[in-house]
Amino acid sequence: MHLRLSYLFALLTFAIFLTGATDDKLPPSKSHQKETKTETKGDKPETARGIPAINQDSPAVSPNPPQNYNYNYQPTKSGEDLPAWIQAICTIVLALFAALQFYFFKETLRANRALVEASAIQAKATEKSAKAAADNVIATRELANLERPWISVKPNPDIIDALDWPFRPTTQVAPPFQVSVKWTAKNTGRTPAFITKMNINFVCDPYPIPDEIPNYGTGEEIGRMIIEPNGGTHSSQRWLNITPDCLADIMARKRCVKFFGYVEYYDAIHKEPHKTRFCCYSNMPDSNRPWILIYEPVGPPNTVEYT
Repeated sequence: MHLRLSYLFALLTFAIFLTGATDDKLPPSKSHQKETKTETKGDKPETARGIPAINQDSPAVSPNPPQNYNYNYQPTKSGEDLPAWIQAICTIVLALFAALQFYFFKETLRANRALVEASAIQAKATEKSAKAAADNVIATRELANLERPWISVKPNPDIIDALDWPFRPTTQVAPPFQVSVKWTAKNTGRTPAFITKMNINFVCDPYPIPDEIPNYGTGEEIGRMIIEPNGGTHSSQRWLNITPDCLADIMARKRCVKFFGYVEYYDAIHKEPHKTRFCCYSNMPDSNRPWILIYEPVGPPNTVEYT
C-alpha cells in the first residue's frame, strides 16, 4: 500500500509542476519591430518623384504596422510560477515517501527472513518430535519385549546327547530299531507364558531340508499349560522307529533325522498371541562311520519363527 501511495504522490507532484509551467504567446517578427514613420503634409502626403499618394480612404492594406503598435512586447502567462518553498516542501515530502518506501521494503525483507527462520525452526522441531515419537515407540516395544514371555524348544541338552543313537565304533546295529529325543520348552521371558497349542514332530525326512513351511499334520498335540517366567521349562520325549529303508537313505545322505514343530501362546500383560516355530536335524556325513551324526541346531529360514 505504501508503495502505491509513493507512486501516486510522485505523479501528483509532477502534475503540479506541469500546471505551473508558462503558456507564453509568440513574440512578433523582427520586421514588425522596426519603426517606420511616414511623414505626411496636409491631407495629401507627397511621394517620391511627384507620384500622388494613394487615397487613405481606399481599402488598401499598408505593409507596415500602425504607429501606435506596442513594440515593447512582454510575454503574458496563464498563471504564476509556484513559490520556491512549495517546491521545496513537495521535494521533501517525496523524499520522505521514498524513505518510507525503503523502510517498509526493508521491514518486509526482515519479516520474510524471520518467517523463513521460524519455518526452519518449526521443521526441525517437527523432525525432532517425530524422532522422539519413533524412539518412544521403539522404547515401548523394547520394554514390552523385555516383559513378555519368550518360548524356545530344543533337544536337551542337544540332539547328539538327546538322540539315543545306538551305533558305536565297536557296535553295529541292524534295523529296525528305535531312537528317542529328549526336548525342553523353556520360557526365558519375565512373564508367564500361557500355552494354547504345542506340536512336536520327530521324523526321518528328506535331506537337504527344503526351505518351506513344514507339514505339521502328524505331530503330537500337547494341551494347554503355563510355563513360568525366568527360565521355567516343560520337558518331554519323542520316539522314532528307524526302518532299513530309512537307515539306508540316512547313510546315503538322502534323509536325515529331523526334530521340528511349533508352540502357540500368549502373554499375561498384553494378551497378544505369540508363536514359536523350531527345526533342527542330524545327518550322517560318512556311511563308513555310522556312529557319527552332524547336528544342525537351526533349519532353513522358513522352518523357524519367533513372534
